[in-house]
Amino acid sequence: MKDAPQQDFATPDKQEARSFLRERFLRALAHVSDKECTLHLYDKSNVNAKFGGIDVDMFKLYVKDLQTPMFQHPHAIVRTSDILSIDVPKASYQKLLAPHKEGQNGNEPMES
Repeated sequence: MKDAPQQDFATPDKQEARSFLRERFLRALAHVSDKECTLHLYDKSNVNAKFGGIDVDMFKLYVKDLQTPMFQHPHAIVRTSDILSIDVPKASYQKLLAPHKEGQNGNEPMES
């Protein structure tokens, strides 16, 4: 019996690249947690909040201290489908984007 041909998306190089990108994405999310951000919404408004996290399906964003034009909410869920972009001005991505060093386990504190 012949081995089934390996799918193009399952090659070791592509798996390694996806793993690297996924880890970088998760590190970026962890890095911006509790940082002030501005959400630019589809209705052409901007709101300020502290980034709290995102659900596993990336449909909902959890924020703290959401400041809208009319009210301040201590905790809120914002649908990602309502968001055009997110600015996190105090995030420094230099260390985050540095090449991964052998022996790092990813739990080192990141500088703000």
